[in-house]
Amino acid sequence: MPLTADAQAPLTPKLVDPSYDRAVVEQAPRRAAALTLAQRVLAAPLGNDPVPIVVLNTT
Repeated sequence: MPLTADAQAPLTPKLVDPSYDRAVVEQAPRRAAALTLAQRVLAAPLGNDPVPIVVLNTT
């Protein structure tokens, strides 16, 4: 990784696709699955059961 003596701008704007915005995020399938699961977990009574995780298989 090259080092410079001057301040550098963040890399994020160069790495993120400009079309990736809030609307895209809000419609993402993994986000929807996580929201559904989170709502189910929040509505469940407290207990010692394991908390499920979301895995999206894209293959």
